[in-house]
Amino acid sequence: ILRVQVQGTDPQAADGIKWRGIALTQFDGKRWYNETPMPALLRPDRELRFFPNLSPFSGRRGTRVIGYRVLLEPVSTEALFVAAVPVWLQGRFRTLGIDRDDSFVHPQHSFTRVSYSAASAVGRPPTELLRGIAPNYPLEVRERYLQLPPLDPRARRLAESITAPFDTVYDKASAIELHLRTQFGYTLDLPPVLPDAPIASFLFDPRRGHCEYFAAAMAVLVRSLGIPA
Repeated sequence: ILRVQVQGTDPQAADGIKWRGIALTQFDGKRWYNETPMPALLRPDRELRFFPNLSPFSGRRGTRVIGYRVLLEPVSTEALFVAAVPVWLQGRFRTLGIDRDDSFVHPQHSFTRVSYSAASAVGRPPTELLRGIAPNYPLEVRERYLQLPPLDPRARRLAESITAPFDTVYDKASAIELHLRTQFGYTLDLPPVLPDAPIASFLFDPRRGHCEYFAAAMAVLVRSLGIPA
């Protein structure tokens, strides 16, 4: 899908980094989608760099910025893939968009190869800082990232059982992630799932699936506990 060349002399600079395309927020029980207005347009500076004006973690520990170049193959999406929290992006673009979920969008995407450079803040906040954050979520966050359709009640009971020993939001989310990593199998040879309840089917029947099942199950389980995702 894409090739990435990280700048600098450290070949491990990008090891373990997550690459982000589009974030989906709405779930109807069968599919994830976005109900969003048109992306906000960004204008480049004189060096053709676009600044999304996001707020990466800026603590003393765990903070680092990497530069890299991306060659993106033709894919059926307007998204441009970046690492973690992008600081700037540079390429032969007249305009770029950024949507409400902080994803870069290339409106003139022509399904050809795209090349661009970028810098991203990829530091991980210290665990003790994450554990200390109070779950006082703004209304917009709650409305946007806690939405769930009617679910199989076993899903919430599973989330509650996994997280019962833990008190903080961070530890609860980490426990669910660990459960999915260790108790489920990855496969591209999908077993049968119930079309009307794909998440419940994944969680309680085959317990195997590809990346979309893991991501969707993680989001559903933490949202069922009131944790935005």
